[in-house]
Amino acid sequence: MLRSVCLASSALALSAVMAQAAPVTAISELSMSHSFIINSGSRPTGIEIETVPDSLTVEGQAESQVDGAGFTTTESSDVQVGNSFSDPPLPFEAQRSQTQVNLGNGDVATAGYDVSILVVNDPDLGNSANAPTRREIEQFGIAAVSNAADPINGSAISDFNNTRDYRFTNTTNDTISFNIAGQFEAEMRAEHQGPEGFARTSGSFEVLFETGPGVDITYFPVAPYLITVDEDDPNASVAEMFFADDGAIAGVTFSGGASAIADGTEVVASLSAQSRYVFGVTLEGGASMVLETAFSQVNAVQVAIPDIPPVPLPASLPLLLAGLGGVAALRRRSR
Repeated sequence: MLRSVCLASSALALSAVMAQAAPVTAISELSMSHSFIINSGSRPTGIEIETVPDSLTVEGQAESQVDGAGFTTTESSDVQVGNSFSDPPLPFEAQRSQTQVNLGNGDVATAGYDVSILVVNDPDLGNSANAPTRREIEQFGIAAVSNAADPINGSAISDFNNTRDYRFTNTTNDTISFNIAGQFEAEMRAEHQGPEGFARTSGSFEVLFETGPGVDITYFPVAPYLITVDEDDPNASVAEMFFADDGAIAGVTFSGGASAIADGTEVVASLSAQSRYVFGVTLEGGASMVLETAFSQVNAVQVAIPDIPPVPLPASLPLLLAGLGGVAALRRRSR
């Protein structure tokens, strides 16, 4: 069980900080939601569902910095383990933000993430994560630098990664069929105003099946993969990739990103994407499969004024660049 840290933070708090400091010189924002539900929320009779040991990883950071004196640093974080049987269910939540502010003149660098993971379990097996029937994830990430007064160098980065696998086993001698329905929506935006620097964001998620003998997977697209892209500015770019199939590697994978490179004007890049799907699953008697899940996000900005040395970004920036190349920063296991 994760330790609870008594320092509250949220996406609303991050937005409030930026609202007090205009104009925004560079901002990177991400909002994603994705979920799946097994057998319409009821565990299939005869199917055992359990968490694969050692498959859970949770990693996150939020860092910001500025080149100047007189800045006050504010840090806040919160980790909560909820109760999926409460009314309404309380999700596991992880939030963190770190902000550096020059009090009195409005120069701000801020970074943070807000991730909510709700897992609804089979009530017949008690309050554990060993038999989920539904999982819903909401993600928010931000990195921003604002020059409201004196020109400053500043940078900010936030990232979050999560993986978890579930094993499905047919404990009977009969063939059992059920479905797993899923959906996702993603909104990403990068904006930069100034002579030097950048704003970038990327996010990804995957739901993949590791199968073996006696397992059959069928993919049904419920709603098409829809995207809206804004990369009209010369220094704006968007990358995205969507995979959904029931072949040798069955499952759904999405990754996308937006990048705005400074050119002295306002540069904006944005991406919206969504889809819905259903996988039909058939397990013969005694057969088993593993459902692999993972998601990640990165937001980063840098503002540099000519003739002033830039502030170094944290070492995790390569994760962002990999995401913008259209390659999800997720696990790939050999089949």
